[in-house]
Amino acid sequence: MRLRLHPAARAEFIEAIAHYERQVPGLGAQFLREIETTFDRLLEHPQSAPLVRGEFRRLGLRRFPYGIIYRIIADELRVSAIAHRRRRPGYWARRTNPE
Repeated sequence: MRLRLHPAARAEFIEAIAHYERQVPGLGAQFLREIETTFDRLLEHPQSAPLVRGEFRRLGLRRFPYGIIYRIIADELRVSAIAHRRRRPGYWARRTNPE
């Protein structure tokens, strides 16, 4: 299985890293490591997260208030959003076009 990020999800990811790094030096790197660990877990067990809307699944991070919104298409785990849990719920649903 391959991992593929929607361009907007990639931008959210980069912004979240920068945000945490501005808060406390080194925190952005910790966020990055948690995302990478979560991606690895999802690639091993892609159907482990619950469905949240149609074919979209969400897996929350353990330490940070973010969730990875994704769907499985053929042999790809397509990440549509790296979404903060309390901001703009459901905004990512319009990202249904092929990435």
